[in-house]
Amino acid sequence: MVFKKRTCMVMAFLMLASLSHAVDKKSDVPVQKAVAFLDLISAGKVDTAFDSVFKGSSVPADKPQEYDAVKKQTSMGLSVYGKPLGYDFVSETYYGTSVVRVIYDLKMAKGPLTWIFYFYRPSSKWFALNVSFNDQLTGISN
Repeated sequence: MVFKKRTCMVMAFLMLASLSHAVDKKSDVPVQKAVAFLDLISAGKVDTAFDSVFKGSSVPADKPQEYDAVKKQTSMGLSVYGKPLGYDFVSETYYGTSVVRVIYDLKMAKGPLTWIFYFYRPSSKWFALNVSFNDQLTGISN
C-alpha cells in the first residue's frame, strides 16, 4: 500500500512538473508562426507564407529584391521535391529570451526538406529574422 501511495505521489509530482513547464514555456508564438508558414507552403501559397511569417519584420522592406528572389527560388525549388505530405516538429531552441530557432521537416514525395526558422522578440512581439530550407538534413543536428 505504501508503494502505491508513493508511486501515485511521484506520478502526481511529475504531472504537475510537466504542466508547470508548459505554463512557464517562453512562448508558443514562434512555433505557431512556423506551422502557419508550412501550412501555406503545403497549400502552394509561397508568397503568402513568406509575407505572413515576416509580418512585423524589417526584412522585406530592408532587402526587397532579395526577399522577392527568395520567394521565387522557393517556389521553383519546391517543385523539384514533389507534393508536400505533411511535416514533423524537430526542435525549438531558445537563445536567451529574445531569439529562438525552430526546426521542422517538411515531408515531400521525393524526400524531406528541413526548414529552419529564427525568430526575434525585441519587446512583446515575435517576428521572423531568417527562414531557410535544405534537403541535406543538416539542420536536425545540434
